Amino acid sequence: VFNSLLDRLSAAFEQQRQFMADASHELRTPLAVVRAESEVSLARRDRPAGEYIDSLDIVREESVRLSQIVEDLFILARADSRQKQPKFEVVYLDELLADAVRSLRVLAADKDIELSLVVAEETAVSGDESLLHRLFSNLIHNAIKFSPNGSIVTVVVSRTANTAVVKVQDQGPGIAVEDLQNVFKRFFRGDKVRNRDVGNGAGLGLSIAQWIAELHNATIEISCSDSRGTTFDVKFSLQN
Repeated sequence: VFNSLLDRLSAAFEQQRQFMADASHELRTPLAVVRAESEVSLARRDRPAGEYIDSLDIVREESVRLSQIVEDLFILARADSRQKQPKFEVVYLDELLADAVRSLRVLAADKDIELSLVVAEETAVSGDESLLHRLFSNLIHNAIKFSPNGSIVTVVVSRTANTAVVKVQDQGPGIAVEDLQNVFKRFFRGDKVRNRDVGNGAGLGLSIAQWIAELHNATIEISCSDSRGTTFDVKFSLQN
């Protein structure tokens, strides 16, 4: 029993060490960019106004990325410490998803992507509205990120007597087979076709989505991923 306890403590310390190392690595790059752009701008005080504007644009973009990483790390830290207690209430998935889709239409429009929401019938679950909104926003954002310009991202809500299912489907290149078992791990970013030319996310969105699903006794899985696209399924048990 004592040896088992020591093993668990050792594993916990190693997980924490790895988390800190990964977090530091993710924060290092945007901080370095902000510092470099600032130093270059200040080195020459007679630069044209356009160059200053370009530098400020880069600093702004990296600052937004830093803010997102810090927010995600804060959410995961609270998840690890179990500080976040969800406020369960009746949540209608059709209304929640309509709001999530609406909030991401501008992002989709930048890539000429159509966001389609298909709802078979009104479906209610017990859950924390803000957390569920974050879960589905992460999945839809992820789908937009990996979809080619001019494609369609489809969100489908369906239900049976005992289960509610939300499917988020993209038309991207799919996830490499060897990466499928790792996509929900923190900071994981596959280096295959799916990650080409899509920016530098921190690889935390799916981890947060999985944590929120687990809080709601729901499951999240990849039901399909090939050259035609990837589909994530979120399944909720319905209590009669």
